[in-house]
Amino acid sequence: MLALIDADIICYEASTFGGRANPFDGIVRKDLSVVETMQERILTDLDRILAATAADSLLLVLSPDSRSNFRKMVSSDYKKARPDASGKPWAYWQLVAWCRENFNCIDYEGIEGDDLLGILQTKNLEEGLSETVVVSSDKDLRTIPGWLYDHKKDNLIKITENMANFWWMTQTLIGDPTDGYTGIPGIGPKKAEKILPPLTLDEDPAVFLYRLWHEVCLAYLEFYEDDPIRAETEAIRQARLARILRSGDFDFQTEAILLWRPEGGDWLPQELVINHARKLQ
Repeated sequence: MLALIDADIICYEASTFGGRANPFDGIVRKDLSVVETMQERILTDLDRILAATAADSLLLVLSPDSRSNFRKMVSSDYKKARPDASGKPWAYWQLVAWCRENFNCIDYEGIEGDDLLGILQTKNLEEGLSETVVVSSDKDLRTIPGWLYDHKKDNLIKITENMANFWWMTQTLIGDPTDGYTGIPGIGPKKAEKILPPLTLDEDPAVFLYRLWHEVCLAYLEFYEDDPIRAETEAIRQARLARILRSGDFDFQTEAILLWRPEGGDWLPQELVINHARKLQ
């Protein structure tokens, strides 16, 4: 079992940890610097993750240091309200550099760590490679089929493709204010559950996704009742923002990103994504 670890979260949690009593024995460590204490926190977390998932190897998955992000081309509001990379805790980037020096790490320009986790997990599933488990406390990873371990809640679950698509379409309806996309204003999880067809575990995934998308489109048409073109455009845009990338959404040779649409996507060359990110800096 290979553990695909959301290293963005692991490093962030450790970077907010310094200066507190050492959780290993309840006493502040006099023999370690603050940064070394944070590094010890990461090592402890990784040991605990390996034990909980029965994984025999791990890969730390990171967002690119540049924070280039294709979703900012889909919506200029994406994560606009969040602090930029310079607003991270003071030790965050030191911990990222330390992880790169001491562990197997991976990142790609233009895509977030979450997306790379989704791509690697689904690629392994499709190609029948070594079994993988995504390790993250981020709810967005519930949109990816396969094993998911929430290291904060100590919860290991197996997500089917239908479960993943159900949560993806739920996010398309309700949005995510922390990430800067709205969904349909006024629709929350309970309303979304009433709008979408019930989750079925044995239905063909392509058929179930079609039925989910049909109800999502009807909901957007109802909201934008005087403008059906806008309704369709906005539904697709929100689905793109909510979708964590999967294997077919990324070309490892060209590093181009596929923007989802029901009838086939649109490819974004990585160079275009990076150039756009530079303009925003």
